[in-house]
Amino acid sequence: MKKTAAIIIFAFAMIILGLASSNLISARADSSYSIQSVNHTVEVLYNGYVAINDTIAISGQTDSFLLGFPHAFGPNVITAIAYNANDTSDTFPVTLNVPLQDRVGFYGAKVDFSTGTPQVFSVVFVLSSSVIQQNPTNASEFGLIFPAFPSLTETASVCNCSVIIPGATYENGTISSLTYSAVNLNAFTYNTSNVIFLEPAGNMQIIEIKQFTRQVNMNPFGQISVSDTYSIFNNVTSFFDSLNGCRRAS
Repeated sequence: MKKTAAIIIFAFAMIILGLASSNLISARADSSYSIQSVNHTVEVLYNGYVAINDTIAISGQTDSFLLGFPHAFGPNVITAIAYNANDTSDTFPVTLNVPLQDRVGFYGAKVDFSTGTPQVFSVVFVLSSSVIQQNPTNASEFGLIFPAFPSLTETASVCNCSVIIPGATYENGTISSLTYSAVNLNAFTYNTSNVIFLEPAGNMQIIEIKQFTRQVNMNPFGQISVSDTYSIFNNVTSFFDSLNGCRRAS
């Protein structure tokens, strides 16, 4: 009887181990992908904010995707969005300030693909104007500090990069031009670069919006009025008497 019971227990253990192994294989299969290409664009906006757009083409499937940059940029991150590059209305949740696997020194972001893995997608980070500094002795000269490459957890076959600064003239920096590329970009690339550029006075208004308040009122006749109040700080030496803005059409 004891021998029979031992055989049954052993057989049951083997079944459990088999199921566990099957689940592990399935989990690995769900997260098996390779990075075919990355388009890494760093764009300086009119107000001095910086948009970093990584459009990534992958092959395979994964429940989530990790990427980031050196942790020093973390305090400058205002927001991030992710979407299907072939359908911008198809968006994905992004969790900020997460570990980049077991590596230290990185600011990571996790994109949730639990609803399905797109083969081409974009992740856009918006950084504050703190990454841009104006030369105190030359109001037309600015310096931009940025990650020249994204930090990924897998090698990327090719990474095409560009820095977009409308109306500016490149002077010098740690990159030789505003367009550059890398082949077989290593996983966990850690890079901080800078560019010095000339921008005609008044073309860029580097500001910080410390507070924004919107008030919506409706009178007894059904008329609606909207007022916006901003607390704005000017981070450059030149003065400005107007701001550009836009409103989405209804």
